[in-house]
Amino acid sequence: MDDVKALFALFAMAFFGNVFDKRTYLPFIHSVNGPTPKEREQQKEDDINAIPLLERRHYCYTRGLAFDLIFWFLNRFGFSKEDQEPVDAYHDILAPYTAQLGRYMVEYKCEALELEVPGACTRDDFQNQVLLALDTYNDMDDAYAPVYTTLMYQYWGYAQVTSYIHMGKTPPAKKRPSCHDAGDG
Repeated sequence: MDDVKALFALFAMAFFGNVFDKRTYLPFIHSVNGPTPKEREQQKEDDINAIPLLERRHYCYTRGLAFDLIFWFLNRFGFSKEDQEPVDAYHDILAPYTAQLGRYMVEYKCEALELEVPGACTRDDFQNQVLLALDTYNDMDDAYAPVYTTLMYQYWGYAQVTSYIHMGKTPPAKKRPSCHDAGDG
């Protein structure tokens, strides 16, 4: 399971890539005087920031590659508890893990602000970016609400990772989750 955890962590890094880029929290400067407060609010609402368009597309592309890799893996291996059928690893493990990691990142940001550690953004701006990433894919944002005590929660009891190919079974058809807003990340 350690290799699976590492794969899921790699996925999460790609998934939240733009959340960690400090330019996500800087305004798009289009004039010498910079944006007016009203323009800045509109930029926040529309998720327009200082990351150049090409780099924003690279974040989206990287997120897409991460999904491709995860679904390649999930279509070849099943997760099951002892003497049980494999579960839907996307909905039962990956989505909650990714959402919970997002929650922990927001909590970490809150603690840093309480300790007066300087940062590139406010708690609300950071949480908004985490939620924008999670809201892009079905069932990720739903998993953000429940609070679990530890990241190990989702892995508890899933000691068996079985190759569908070695079992002689046809893997369940897993498709990428639909993306309700393919925005620029």
